[in-house]
Amino acid sequence: MDARVRELADEIIAAQVREIDEMKSLIAGLEANPPPATAPVLTLRPTDSP
Repeated sequence: MDARVRELADEIIAAQVREIDEMKSLIAGLEANPPPATAPVLTLRPTDSP
């Protein structure tokens, strides 16, 4: 494998691990302190996929 490709792949993996850790932290925070029942429900944007 080309070293440049491997380096890019490693950077992508590291970024994804950080993002997954951040999402886990956000989920834990929401589970510990759920939003009030009166909080608005967000809708999907046209660019979001269900």
